[in-house]
Amino acid sequence: MKHLGELIGVRGDKQRNPARGRAFLEGVFSRPRPPSRDPLPDFQLEDGNELAFRAVHAVSQQFAGSYNPLLLYGPPSSGKTHLLSSIAYRAQLQGGRVFWSSGRSFAHCFRRCQAESRLEDMRLEFVHTDVWVLDGYDSLCGKPATEREAAQVFDTLKDTKAQIVIAGHEHPSRLHGLRDTLKTRMLSGLDLPIAPLSPDGMARVLARKWPGRRQVSSHAFLPLVRKLGGDLRAALKLLPRLHNSLRDQRVSAAALRRLLGGELGKGLKPLDFAAVLEAVCDELEVGSEQLQGGSRRAVHSRARRVFFFLCWRLGLGQQRCIARQLSRSPSYVSNSLKKLKAEMRTDAELESLVRGLEGRLRQSASPT
Repeated sequence: MKHLGELIGVRGDKQRNPARGRAFLEGVFSRPRPPSRDPLPDFQLEDGNELAFRAVHAVSQQFAGSYNPLLLYGPPSSGKTHLLSSIAYRAQLQGGRVFWSSGRSFAHCFRRCQAESRLEDMRLEFVHTDVWVLDGYDSLCGKPATEREAAQVFDTLKDTKAQIVIAGHEHPSRLHGLRDTLKTRMLSGLDLPIAPLSPDGMARVLARKWPGRRQVSSHAFLPLVRKLGGDLRAALKLLPRLHNSLRDQRVSAAALRRLLGGELGKGLKPLDFAAVLEAVCDELEVGSEQLQGGSRRAVHSRARRVFFFLCWRLGLGQQRCIARQLSRSPSYVSNSLKKLKAEMRTDAELESLVRGLEGRLRQSASPT
């Protein structure tokens, strides 16, 4: 396989103008604005994301070092884009040239450039890049031509000693639609998981993001986190509306519950244990009384594991609280979570079912 530089007949700074076609690419790529300050100090540090935090700090100290590429994977609202923004900010601060793209915008740009015979402009842009940030590599799955192009970008950037930082929801080895050639390149550096934030962690993030200069207790936001099933992005969208409704009133858990139960709560389906239990029973075609009882049939045991997993993922409570819903012990819930995670790693159909259920429950609780 040839490098992109060989395909366009250029290596480093030779003859061709690197600014050529940039106006076209700027119109195709949807790139976020670079942050005005370093976002890394605001990152909510917890046990499940400490390694990723340290790796990002190390990469920003020495680009294209031993952690190249750096791959981060984890569920939505776990802080992946936050960490990528920090790397982009620090690279620009050091005078490096950063190329930021989401998986979707990369695929879209490749199709547009291919259709309009502008692939040379796209490839030349990467040759002169110091840091490539790819957010959402999952979107490349099932697009063979786009995956081949991404693999060539990897080869070119490694050859020019540029830093590659990528992030996605799932580990590449679990993405069945991803070509092995691209998986190998993605996993040739350091890959680290990022665990979802706990409800308390999300509440602390919301307290920091509260509009205005007032100091607000993070405990006030726990009802909002639980109402939205742990969807941090949906909660952040609601903050300005909550701020305008409260005005000069005291920000408290009771005040937020009152607002969410009134006009602001319209269009929000309360996401609680009963809603999750109903969704699991409907999807797996079992009765709630069988899950709450002592049935040991395989289908009922699996349904219980799915229920516990979804309650944990949606941040509806700690394990002892989740265990009480089906009259089980916290250790039973812990073992169920471990067993279901192992089953999902080997059963793609089960994983698709559980992820689909989680997505529908989150969507039902998102603000309109």
